[in-house]
Order: sequence, then structure tokens, then C-alpha cells
Amino acid sequence: MTQQSLRENINTKEYWDSQHDFEHRRVRKRKAAGRAYMESIIPFLGIPRDFTGSLLDFGCGMGFGVEVLIKAFPKAQSLAAIFRRKPWPTPII
Repeated sequence: MTQQSLRENINTKEYWDSQHDFEHRRVRKRKAAGRAYMESIIPFLGIPRDFTGSLLDFGCGMGFGVEVLIKAFPKAQSLAAIFRRKPWPTPII
């Protein structure tokens, strides 16, 4: 713990607003990266856009890429799954 952090007053609206803003920006970056990755691999899957089967994004991280799957293959059933020792701290989607 630094001297600066010891001096911060965490009992203020400004402090908690800044913490929320930081977390929001971090999640937005992860979301954009997850979507960009999924968009980049869809052309290599060889799946027609009218596919009606099931798609599984296993190891999906926070699940941001599954939104891209749903839009790319609207007739398919899409599922995102990941195994973690601990649950995510807060629901993201």
C-alpha cells in the first residue's frame, strides 16, 4: 500500500465514481477484444450463415464473443461455456 493510497478518502462520491469508471473502461476493452477475436475467426469456421445447428464457444472468457456468433448465425443455437475455479465477481451480460 502506498502513502498516496493511504491518504485517499474512500468515503467520498468522487472516489467511488472514479473506481466505477475505471472498471467500466476495463470491461469495455475486454468486450471489444472478445468481439474482434470472434469476428476474425468466423470466416475460417466454414459454417454457412443459415446454419441451424448448435454452436459452442468453449473457453469463452467473459462471453463477449457469443454475441457475435448470435448475430452471424441467427438461426443457430449459441452457447458459451467456461470452467473456472471461482465464479466471475459480477454478471457482465
